[in-house]
Amino acid sequence: MKTGIYPKFRTEEIIEPSLLNSRKWFEFQARAFDLGKKTRRKMIEGIAKGYKRAGRTGRLASAIKFYPEKGVKATMGRIAWGVGKISVLNTQAKYWYVVNFGRHYKTGQPYIPNYGRFVPGQFTDGAPKAGGGNARFNYNSSSKSGIFPRKSIRPMNFIQTAQTYFNISLRQLLARIRTMK
Repeated sequence: MKTGIYPKFRTEEIIEPSLLNSRKWFEFQARAFDLGKKTRRKMIEGIAKGYKRAGRTGRLASAIKFYPEKGVKATMGRIAWGVGKISVLNTQAKYWYVVNFGRHYKTGQPYIPNYGRFVPGQFTDGAPKAGGGNARFNYNSSSKSGIFPRKSIRPMNFIQTAQTYFNISLRQLLARIRTMK
């Protein structure tokens, strides 16, 4: 499965005569490159804000990296970078899809751990009260205690948050560059 997130704009709309001024173009290149790094930070912030339980490992956030295309920053006509690689996420944090979308990656159905069947293990601070809690659940296959999950995992939408941030920031950057003398 291959997924890509691409902004919806045409190159002709960006490279207008006022932007072809070399000073403006170099300024745009530098700021657009930095926008990639800021987009990555926004994605990681979205993950951090979405955590409800203590004891997180940080694997998902550390698996999301900024990937500048080699040798592109210095070129005159192109800016290219990426944030996060699905292949890296699949090896370092296999659960990224469920965390972002709250759905099973194959079926698209809401994700309920172990399909609502018994999951052996225990909470770090004892069983949560009737209203829920934020203690970490530690899976243990040999445990006699455990839980029957009833609710699906709530999506964090950290990818969509970062994409929205990118779209808004790109429009603001273009407006700034166009009005630059």
